[in-house]
Amino acid sequence: MSFSVSATDSWGVHYMADVQTETVIWDFLRALEAADVDRAATSLAGDAVWVTPDGTFRGKEQLRAYLGRLFRRAKHMRMVECGNGMMVQANRAFVEHVVAGTIGSARAEYLTLSAWELKDGKIKGIRTVYDRLSLAKQVAKGWLAKWLVDLLIGRTERGS
Repeated sequence: MSFSVSATDSWGVHYMADVQTETVIWDFLRALEAADVDRAATSLAGDAVWVTPDGTFRGKEQLRAYLGRLFRRAKHMRMVECGNGMMVQANRAFVEHVVAGTIGSARAEYLTLSAWELKDGKIKGIRTVYDRLSLAKQVAKGWLAKWLVDLLIGRTERGS
């Protein structure tokens, strides 16, 4: 059972209660776990924008294409809250979670931080960050790929 309370601020922006915001976000994350593009798309506003380390995707068409590519390369994804978990205030949220799954044939696990904005019960914006280099280290295959990733990490740590 869920409930929602809504209000409109003095600027005419419609806000949802924290419970509804949390439900919409978890529905979207569960759709990602299920690799279900259609289900994920139902949570998105038509003009939604998702900024990720992979790029910026605008509108449902680009987001559906991005999710399709993501689901082809990443399998068995699981989202597990950690650290701060989900913090919600009206129509905005911050989510800290670990994504675990298989990328190619390699198991990977990485920390993800996301800022979310919803409008009228739909996801309007997501800004996600994660450490791509740490992820690359986990999924690199062959001596050359592993050597290159280690080289980049070493140079980053030394600042050169």
